[in-house]
Amino acid sequence: MASVILVTNDDGIHAEGLGALADAMAPLGEVFVVAPDREQSAVGHALTLHRPLRVDRVGERRFAVNGTPSDCVNLGVLGLLPEPPVLVVAGINHGSNLGDDVTYSGTVSAAMEGTLLGVPSMAVSQVEGDAAGFEAAGRVAQLVAARLLVGWYRSREKFVKVIPKDFKRVLAAVKKARETGIPEDEAIMASAHG
Repeated sequence: MASVILVTNDDGIHAEGLGALADAMAPLGEVFVVAPDREQSAVGHALTLHRPLRVDRVGERRFAVNGTPSDCVNLGVLGLLPEPPVLVVAGINHGSNLGDDVTYSGTVSAAMEGTLLGVPSMAVSQVEGDAAGFEAAGRVAQLVAARLLVGWYRSREKFVKVIPKDFKRVLAAVKKARETGIPEDEAIMASAHG
């Protein structure tokens, strides 16, 4: 079996960004989607404590949960999947998650939950939510995820949040990095913050 990658979000199982992210992660391993059955934006790091969680299989390796993004990560990491994931990827969030928003974001909290459970994790957000943008964000997320899978960040206690405002600029930076020999991860991060 290929390495298992857990993909989740806070926008719900049917969100376009989630589908684009799952597609982008597919070349890197066996992708399992475990996501809330409905919108869970701004739930932060909440866990469901006072009612049973229900998990519905909605497709091959796709599960909808009547809980929060953190619930989804716990279920995925602690037993729902055939083996523990090597990576948790949350997103692609329909919105930017900037500044104080990260404290409320279910997407960012899902990545934080993954790190608390000892799994390298990252959150992916985007300012503009059109379908073409999700595909570009997915390509950037795939590059960052590939680096995480080979130990780009040695610590399991970190998460990466990719929020480039201009994906064409980021992809151009990656292309230039490949042509000039600059590490792609440096080009991505420079473009995302520059």
